[in-house]
Amino acid sequence: MELQTLQEALKVEIQVHQKLVAQMKQDPQIFFLSNQNADLKKQLHELQAKITALSEKQKRVVEQLRKNLIVKQEQPDKFQIQPLPQSENKLQTAQQQPLQQLQQQQQYHHHHAQQSAAASPNLTASQKTVTTA
Repeated sequence: MELQTLQEALKVEIQVHQKLVAQMKQDPQIFFLSNQNADLKKQLHELQAKITALSEKQKRVVEQLRKNLIVKQEQPDKFQIQPLPQSENKLQTAQQQPLQQLQQQQQYHHHHAQQSAAASPNLTASQKTVTTA
């Protein structure tokens, strides 16, 4: 049973119990002297049994929900602690290699362009601007 359904059923049974107890308190002489005494006592005990049973079910449902919540809260921690699988490590390395090669090529061309400009000091500034590919 769902927790909300249990709580609603429990609320209804408690209200019925409270009405019965209030009725008994209003006229205790009639209650104790009448033929209804046995019926009312039986009804009262049945209500108490229902309330107890519903309370126990509610307690079990709440305990299970708490356990489920704890399990859900622990799961993300497990995923964070685990190292990357080998296939993902290889993928990251493969992605880094082209970047490193590109950086090395840019450094080489930049350095080569500086040497060319320094070797020809008589060129104007516009002539020194050389596009390197």
